[in-house]
Order: sequence, then C-alpha cells, then structure tokens
Amino acid sequence: MTKIKIISKERIFELLKNQFGFDEIDLISELDQSAQLVEAQKRFYKLRLKINQTIHLTIVKEKSDIFEKANSFSALFPTITCKPLFYEQVESYYLFGQEFFEGIPIHQSMEKDFLNH
Repeated sequence: MTKIKIISKERIFELLKNQFGFDEIDLISELDQSAQLVEAQKRFYKLRLKINQTIHLTIVKEKSDIFEKANSFSALFPTITCKPLFYEQVESYYLFGQEFFEGIPIHQSMEKDFLNH
C-alpha cells in the first residue's frame, strides 16, 4: 500500500468539502493509531460536527470495497457496529466516514471473548 504523510487539518477540511461545510466541523483530531507515524498506510481521524455527531474518518491512497463490506456488516449486526456514512475519492485520496464509537474495536472484543462467536 502507498504510504501517506501527515495531513494538515486545513487539508482535511479541503478534502471533506463535498461532505461538510467548513463551518459544520467543530473539531478534527488524528487518532493515535496514525498520529504517531510520519508515514502510514491509513490515517485515522475523529471529526466532531457542530450538530453533536462524531465521525470516524479513514483516509487511504488505494481504492477498496470497505464501504460495501461495512454496509453489509452493519445491516447484519446493527447493534454492535458503526454505520458507514460515506466513501468518496477526492484527488488521490479515498475517504471513508462512519459513526464514531468510543470503545474497544470489534476485533479486540472477539479476541478477548467479550462477544459470543
């Protein structure tokens, strides 16, 4: 996969212009998973909108079928998954937005047997 260097908050606002107006976003913060890396295959962000909604944003350089997979998974398990909201190519980036969840990722929950398989 192609690595992505650190992206400025101003640049993220530009990339999201088709989804949100500049005045709709209250906060953008890069998550620790990618913030500590100079180059990463994926960049992860938390967006807080002024309408009291929080979104998990993933930015990558290569197209994938993540949106379709996330939609299918969310339809099967709506109570334990985050709803996918958008998937869009902007210039050389692919942006995937979904509801934000403060907690343990599902793969870690399964590894620790918090969920029934």
